[in-house]
Amino acid sequence: MKLTVVRAIPLVLLIALAALFVSGIHRFKTAHHGFDAVVGETSWLGFLIAALALIVLLAVAVYRRASRRGAVITSACVCVLTAAALAGTSLASTAPTMKVTLTAHGPKIAGPTSWRPGAVRIAVSSRLPDQELVLLHFRPGYSYARFKADGARAQGHGAAARAALAHVFAGTIFDGGVNLFPGRPATLTVDVRPGTYYLGELVRRPELTPIHVAGPASAPAPAPDGVVTATDAGYRLPATLPAHGTIAIRNSGRAPHRLNFIPVRPGTTRAQLGAYIHKTGGNDNAPPPSFALQGPQVGTADISPGRRMQVSYDLPAGEYALLDFNQDMKTGRPDTLEGMYAVVTLR
Repeated sequence: MKLTVVRAIPLVLLIALAALFVSGIHRFKTAHHGFDAVVGETSWLGFLIAALALIVLLAVAVYRRASRRGAVITSACVCVLTAAALAGTSLASTAPTMKVTLTAHGPKIAGPTSWRPGAVRIAVSSRLPDQELVLLHFRPGYSYARFKADGARAQGHGAAARAALAHVFAGTIFDGGVNLFPGRPATLTVDVRPGTYYLGELVRRPELTPIHVAGPASAPAPAPDGVVTATDAGYRLPATLPAHGTIAIRNSGRAPHRLNFIPVRPGTTRAQLGAYIHKTGGNDNAPPPSFALQGPQVGTADISPGRRMQVSYDLPAGEYALLDFNQDMKTGRPDTLEGMYAVVTLR
């Protein structure tokens, strides 16, 4: 059977709808790395190509059935309007993505340093253990130069160091970040507003890259698979979270908070975790408890009060301890002693 233009139109329409359906599946739509992300991006690209092919076929069909002048005008209008709609949909549905690799020589950033307001995705991997990537900006009256000076004075454990650290947190808004280990990448998603942000690491080799945000707004972050709320007295979270997916972390407390997923033995309870924390005084360098397991970990960097971020990750299913290793900036008392710990199941 000869494939004519009229017969090709429903076939291309079916392909476009199938690609659109696949790209809209939650698993592929929200994936930021790995096979699922490739499927999501490929299916969306396939939809755009099929939609454009459909426009051409319709234009040809109209041209053959109508007068020459009317067909040209109609086809041009259809192409322009549909292409504009597709371009707008594509821009609105896809947040810009940065790629960052944390190395012994500092972060390697690939991607634009000029962003639009709205959601931005930052795909992060690490070549060394226990490294952090942070995104932050400064309050009016505080500067990058003062931030670096206070950061240098904050090294140590005395009262002067805690005072300098308090200056850092008073003048800086930590929008979010990730704490990574080799072979376990994660993606940070944050909504940004017009202004200047700084992206980089503060642990091994403090180095920040300025990011300029301006222009029309892009789409907000997609809905997460779960939400964890940090208060000053603990975490509010469901009994289970995804082992592979995206969660939102919201800080509703008055101090900066973070969380780390650390694998533990099945059946571990929050009471057991609390007993260990109080026995060791919340010392994060204490010998691990008997219920701790060796395995992949992932965590966040500091999140300032009132801020919200998303992190996409892939961890083995099982039970995990959630811990906030921060300390009170005035007293030095670990946040874990204030209740900042939990046990959750990843499925």
